[in-house]
Amino acid sequence: MNAIRLADYVLAIRNGRAANLRGTAASCPHCYGAPPQGLLISERGQHGCLGCANLERTCTECHLTKPIHEFDVSQRKGKPARVEHRCSECRRARGRAQYYTAQQSQREIVSYQVCIECGEDKPAKAFHRDHRYSGGLEHICKFCKKEKWLDYIQTPSGRAAFEAAQARYRGR
Repeated sequence: MNAIRLADYVLAIRNGRAANLRGTAASCPHCYGAPPQGLLISERGQHGCLGCANLERTCTECHLTKPIHEFDVSQRKGKPARVEHRCSECRRARGRAQYYTAQQSQREIVSYQVCIECGEDKPAKAFHRDHRYSGGLEHICKFCKKEKWLDYIQTPSGRAAFEAAQARYRGR
């Protein structure tokens, strides 16, 4: 059975190409009528003509039933496109809300911190910045980190890693 996926149909509607779509279906498996433009829509393994296919969807966020073209289509690499379960309006509102809460919860970078290697209380400039840590700084100061690196490259495995990194850098 030659059918177009619902997500692809929604993309065609949004791009203004829905009128150009053509299919070869002789009859619809639900109403047994001839589908307009010979086109069958498939979603979740079910096929139907434009009249039988459910071209409306209920948004899970606002609980309103809207036409299918008011829902976004997500296209992930290596996976088939799919129609989202929230309408475009609700997805945008949720994204804005998440952005603003993230902006307001920006962490303050501490001005002094204790190094876990040497145990000294040092200014923030003595530490590399790293957003993964709660204070926004690494826990080992720059001086101790350099000392650890110099000790590491004295070992055979460290020396091999250092030479391999230099070879990659030179090969650019």
